[in-house]
Amino acid sequence: MALPIFLRYSLIETLAYALERIIRSQPFPDLPVFPSHLVGTGNPFIENHTSAGDTLAGGVVANIILSLRTISEQNWSDFFEAASSLELILRKDPAGIYSLMDFKTRDLYRKEIESLSFASGQEENEIARVILDMARESNVEKPGSTGTNPGTSWDESPRTDPLPHIGEYLLGKDRLKLEHTIGYHPDIKTALKRWGAQHANALYLGSIFFLSLIILGLISRVINLPEFFLSGTPLLWITILALAFYC
Repeated sequence: MALPIFLRYSLIETLAYALERIIRSQPFPDLPVFPSHLVGTGNPFIENHTSAGDTLAGGVVANIILSLRTISEQNWSDFFEAASSLELILRKDPAGIYSLMDFKTRDLYRKEIESLSFASGQEENEIARVILDMARESNVEKPGSTGTNPGTSWDESPRTDPLPHIGEYLLGKDRLKLEHTIGYHPDIKTALKRWGAQHANALYLGSIFFLSLIILGLISRVINLPEFFLSGTPLLWITILALAFYC
């Protein structure tokens, strides 16, 4: 949420011009171009050099201080979610779980949709609607839900499995299904991470094996392994090799 940051930046920039008008520093400091739309027409701190201008600058300083305090006290999380059209769509989660989450978890979902939108070229709201449609279709296809054939034996029994949650498509087992539906193409970094997760065991055991080979090579170089083996102390040699392999 960059809005509070930009508001503070604009207020502090205006405050710098107001203080310069009151202090009358010489030479004039190298300040950015004043955003004339913030206070009236033109720059009153440069154009107006009368006592009325000093009064105006003092009033602006007081208003800026009050505005900065208001920005600090404002709950921007609630403001953002109330103004976000994406949030309104996601709150239609068929399982009703999304609206019960805390802000950080909901923000994680929104960021996942943002990354999907960037890589697929589709709008975030459209992706959210696709997720909702997939969750509702999954609900219809499950036993005991509405929309099934009334002749089956499980139609009349109450369903015990949880309703499909949109998180299953963003962070869960149905993520690949969603990516295929929206035409998502992961970047190189994401593809490498997924490949590493799929081959975690092979990478782990392979790294241990090659690290052991490196350690054995260093040991053999330091102690001149062939001569050490022929020196009549095979038990010590075997012990060193075992420690090098299991460390």
